[in-house]
Amino acid sequence: MERDKFLELCRRCAVLPDKHSIKVNITKDCIVSYNGDDYYPVNYILSFDKNGKTQHNVTLHSLNTNSVTITCLEKVKYNGGK
Repeated sequence: MERDKFLELCRRCAVLPDKHSIKVNITKDCIVSYNGDDYYPVNYILSFDKNGKTQHNVTLHSLNTNSVTITCLEKVKYNGGK
């Protein structure tokens, strides 16, 4: 997934009303997929590995299990609200 698109989705999710009922307030166009599950984006993490190579990681919140996952940005898919 593109970093700029992911950051925009994070911004949109951050301003949703009442975090306790995110499943009710989130729109389909803000949902991303990872490993066949639906998530909403929480944040973007820029870091470097031991060789100085850039690492683009993200935090995702599962809509199904109410759990948090950290993964590589390139593994996240955006379905455009489908």
